[in-house]
Amino acid sequence: MIAFGGGVHGVHGYSFYPWGGNLFDLMLLSHELGHTMHYSLSAENQHFINNAQSLLFAEAPSTLHEHLVVDYLRENRDDPRLHRWLNMYLMMSYHHNCVTHVLEAELLRRLYKIAESSVPLTTSIISETKGKILSEFWGDTVEIDEGAKLTWMRQPHYYMGLYPFTYSVGISASSIIAQRIKTEGQSVGEQWTEVVKKGGSMNGLDLYKMAGLDMSTTENLKLAIANIARIVDELEQSF
Repeated sequence: MIAFGGGVHGVHGYSFYPWGGNLFDLMLLSHELGHTMHYSLSAENQHFINNAQSLLFAEAPSTLHEHLVVDYLRENRDDPRLHRWLNMYLMMSYHHNCVTHVLEAELLRRLYKIAESSVPLTTSIISETKGKILSEFWGDTVEIDEGAKLTWMRQPHYYMGLYPFTYSVGISASSIIAQRIKTEGQSVGEQWTEVVKKGGSMNGLDLYKMAGLDMSTTENLKLAIANIARIVDELEQSF
């Protein structure tokens, strides 16, 4: 499946998603619309040279949209099965952003070392390296087949700089912002909107600081992990 959200400076934002009509599609579309909103507000408020956003910040607006949709459905639908599904979705999202992508970041780390040793990065070397990482991480709890070794081919933008890291940082930040919007109200959302308008005129850490987040330490990451623990507790109680 291919989906994306972006925009063209001076025109308008674009989103593409192969809509299937179910709730999972709604969640992923909200993610891509988060990117589109980010690009659109950046283009409207920045010169072309500053339109490109910091990679460290790129996945915060998109994952925030997911959290906001989940929170809206929680508040407006009194359905235990739906609430359980939403928690399962969040667990999938955290796993994807904080486990899958960190493993891809480890792949990049190893590939850089191989390249710096003047060894050509062939398809077989990349696949074998990916397989080793998966086997080391999962141990004997998961059987790694030949197809799993090819998952490095999925999305080319992972190889733009150190892109995989932006997912775990972004969803950690968006978890906290979503919670603040719930507890503190519209002013937090307005502050976040002003941050998004900054586009590429500020670096990633400064954008987070403008939103009231210090992502240069592990403290906010620990808050996101605590949120995952709360979801696990809710899931256990729901079954």
